[in-house]
Amino acid sequence: MQLHIVPVTSFVENTYILSDEKSKEAIIFDPGGEAERILGTVKELGLTVKYILNTHGHMDHVGGVLKVREGTGATWGIHANDAAMAKRQPASYALRLIPDYLDPPDPDMMLKENDEFTIGDITVKVIETPGHTMGSICFLADGVLISGDTLFQGSVGRTDFPGSSTEALVKSIKEKLFALDEETVVLPGHGGETSIKQEKQFNPFVGAGAKNRLWTP
Repeated sequence: MQLHIVPVTSFVENTYILSDEKSKEAIIFDPGGEAERILGTVKELGLTVKYILNTHGHMDHVGGVLKVREGTGATWGIHANDAAMAKRQPASYALRLIPDYLDPPDPDMMLKENDEFTIGDITVKVIETPGHTMGSICFLADGVLISGDTLFQGSVGRTDFPGSSTEALVKSIKEKLFALDEETVVLPGHGGETSIKQEKQFNPFVGAGAKNRLWTP
């Protein structure tokens, strides 16, 4: 398994390119913008992109979907609860922050709990983790979790957006993500990597002895 990170736009959003070393098949997670740079990385690595998969529908995660889909011919998927939101971004605001922003197309597929996607010898599994948005999901593959904006190094996703839920976020993290193997590497939508063990012990919002107050709507 090979993993390449392309931080994009002023949001410094982590676009992940996961590939199988033998088959050269790949999945792109959350192409948030700077589509030409993402496509350039794919070309440089000699990959064939089978899927574009999104953790959620906020503009900093979907801004490059259309161009990347057109450039790769890949199948795009997002959770049904975020599909409509992904296409209703405030255009003038989005373009100020993501110069090449384009509304994403209609999804080719709606993602749900336990869906699996295969590239070469790698299987990626969908975990539904509502809270940051009600359609937020994470992806698990070979001891690596792509967590979107659900769980960060030392933090968690905001819940002061319309449709967010603090209660749902905490439940998702504690009941689903913290149930994973503690050695699971966590790759968030922004910032550096961490691990389930690290966040279970030290995350100030949901870890052992958490004292910080979460954002509330």
